[in-house]
Amino acid sequence: MTRRVLNQLALLTILNNLLFVVIFHGTITTEYISESKYIQFIEILWILSLTGLIILPTIMCTLLDTSKFNTQKFPIIAILISLVSITVFAFTSI
Repeated sequence: MTRRVLNQLALLTILNNLLFVVIFHGTITTEYISESKYIQFIEILWILSLTGLIILPTIMCTLLDTSKFNTQKFPIIAILISLVSITVFAFTSI
């Protein structure tokens, strides 16, 4: 496990968060569209992105715990962004 791999995973997590925000906005918009093919496509992306919000930070936390690197800011920022996204999603779903 190298720093490069960890930083790429952090970048992937941040991109997944951006995708999540776009899909979250898209699901709100597609609720008003009557064509079901768009809704099904958005829902599949939604599930994949939401799964990524949970799995990617978990993998990074595990790798940071097992690695011998000093604390790296970029992966920790990516993990915190994921936690904020999940929290916002939870509050808006209530």
